[in-house]
Amino acid sequence: MASFEVRAHIPRFLILEGSSPQATLVLHCNSDVEADELVPLCRGIVSILEMSLYHPHVVYGGGCMETMLGAYLQQKLRDGVTSETLAQLQCDRRTYISVINMIVTSFDLVARYLGRAGGLVVSDLSTHHCWQFPSVDELEGMSQDQQTSVLAIKACSCGAVALSELPHGCQWRCLHPGEVVPSVLMEAAGRIGLSPMVEQDSRRRSHCVSAIDLSFMKMKAVELSGELASSLLRIAYVLRAAT
Repeated sequence: MASFEVRAHIPRFLILEGSSPQATLVLHCNSDVEADELVPLCRGIVSILEMSLYHPHVVYGGGCMETMLGAYLQQKLRDGVTSETLAQLQCDRRTYISVINMIVTSFDLVARYLGRAGGLVVSDLSTHHCWQFPSVDELEGMSQDQQTSVLAIKACSCGAVALSELPHGCQWRCLHPGEVVPSVLMEAAGRIGLSPMVEQDSRRRSHCVSAIDLSFMKMKAVELSGELASSLLRIAYVLRAAT
């Protein structure tokens, strides 16, 4: 097995190479505490890479999957729910609507915190993707030409849809509770001339997805969240230690 040394400033990293399909990763640590933190981190990263080989499916990242799932649930609410479904779920119509709205709010919360800190996060009601824009203060501090330049090359959080591909008059939904899309953003979007275009067809888009999530990991996260919610609902009593 051949070995060579790579110097990336300080410290030095030792990479072992050979004909075997197995590889050896040597971690350089300055203390036992650092090693105790670094070893499980590297194991977790390798484990994720291994799972991606067994489950090579991806979904839209950057919060777009969450906003699309939220839009799907909202459409289910608009379609209505049958008495048979309510009987299977063992709940009334008001509880059903309340739970769906809470799930949609949870998806919005995840999408918001996947974006840049302090920025404005919205979802369009055409593609239901997630869009991250500068904050209101940042937009108001720009000239109209600067605002136009920022929005002209803007894509959604996962990079699959360009802002210019949205149809004219497409409605936006602000993911910040109790807030609406500010007028400064709507005025800036109007200056780039949003209108229906042939490029909206996914087969003719020149944009590629630049942010993706592992489908297996996303499904596991949703599954674990559901199990945690079910466990909390089954709790009948809460004991609190006396202070």
